[in-house]
Amino acid sequence: MNSTTAKSSACSGWVAFAGYTLLVLGILNFIQGCTALFSDGYFVNRSGDRLV
Repeated sequence: MNSTTAKSSACSGWVAFAGYTLLVLGILNFIQGCTALFSDGYFVNRSGDRLV
């Protein structure tokens, strides 16, 4: 294995890691967004505060 192949292999591993991380974070954000849309108590405002 020459150095070009080793660099390519290491780079593709980091790219795969980044892709899986973005996928997991996207799924978690989607779940959190659905929870915020469908749950009335998710974002709670104190009674005296105004929403701007």
